[in-house]
Amino acid sequence: MNITNKLNLSIPTYRMDKVNKAINRMNNLISNDLPEIKLSIIGKEIKPIEFIHKMDGTRWTEIRYISFTNIQVESYGIIGFNGWSVLGKLENIYDYEKPMITTIMGKELPEYYKLLSKEQLVCEHCNKNIITRIKYFILYNQEIDTYQMVGSSCLKEFLGVDPEKWLQYFQIVLDTSISDNIADDEEFKLSKEYYVNLDELLILGMYVINQKGFYVSFTQSDDDNLPTSVVVNHLLNSFDQFGIINEYQEKYANDIRLIKEWIINYTGTLDLILNAKQFIEKGKVHYKYINRAIALLPFYFKEKKNKQNKISNYYGNIKDKIVNLAVEIIGLYTYPSNYGYVTIIIMDDHNGHIFKWNCTSNSINELENGDIIQISGTIKEHSEYRGIKQTILTRCKVNII
Repeated sequence: MNITNKLNLSIPTYRMDKVNKAINRMNNLISNDLPEIKLSIIGKEIKPIEFIHKMDGTRWTEIRYISFTNIQVESYGIIGFNGWSVLGKLENIYDYEKPMITTIMGKELPEYYKLLSKEQLVCEHCNKNIITRIKYFILYNQEIDTYQMVGSSCLKEFLGVDPEKWLQYFQIVLDTSISDNIADDEEFKLSKEYYVNLDELLILGMYVINQKGFYVSFTQSDDDNLPTSVVVNHLLNSFDQFGIINEYQEKYANDIRLIKEWIINYTGTLDLILNAKQFIEKGKVHYKYINRAIALLPFYFKEKKNKQNKISNYYGNIKDKIVNLAVEIIGLYTYPSNYGYVTIIIMDDHNGHIFKWNCTSNSINELENGDIIQISGTIKEHSEYRGIKQTILTRCKVNII
């Protein structure tokens, strides 16, 4: 009596093509009197996989999020021929001292069989140890709770059908469903079939933009200015990412929150931002779309600047003193002059006032975009730049909050 066998597996999505090809190949091989193997996709899920990296004596662990497809494989015969199930096989390979063990996915061979030597391989159907016999199948009958080791030449007689092709199939499925070696799988590295945490990706993107002073697209890139997303990709594959994320996650937390709010509330038609709503929903970004996630940042900064343009007003009066005013640095621009390098610092108090300070002091070298500082100084003048009202400061001192 043939009993339906249903096997549930969770396969890394990038290996699904291989699984489908294996099933098609086995359907072409099996005899006409047996039904086809059927595969049903139950669903998909994202699982965290630990990657261990080593470089220049440094070892670090990284969590990547991998897409898995949950499937159900349905077939006949591999389990249930007259109540007997095929659990696996032992192979007598000439060059090896002990038999090679193959266990069917989801089954378990008793330890007794795993410890057998080549000399102990005896077909329990014909009670013979044939030197030239290579394969011995381990069977189990649940109805009578009995195990049986049957040689390959006796198997068809014992079961009434040759399960060798079925075992080949299950071995193929087994090979394609193993997930604990993904980190070392060259096929996986080529597939780039994984996800990165959205918040961490945005932190790295803002860090790279602030270090460079501006966003670099692929069309704007050259030998001296790599695309921002490429630099972020390099960081994602280096130990440096962890130090940057730990150092800047609190600093950029407000910006990340505002970016998400801006995307969620966006009502326009730009594909880039509409697609980003899915990034927020999942909290993760597929490797293929890392560049799109990073490309959101210049749009966000432009939107942020447009809001500042609409509400900017002058602060105080010329020659007034300001003391310990809390502001956020929103722009840092350095250029050479006859007096050395000058850094233009643009600041926002988030109360409708934009400040500008031209500084030649080395004391500001550690300042970065996004820093919250307390500034004291004198109002030098009120000016306007591209429609933005700016309060120009001079003789300033700063404290980083």
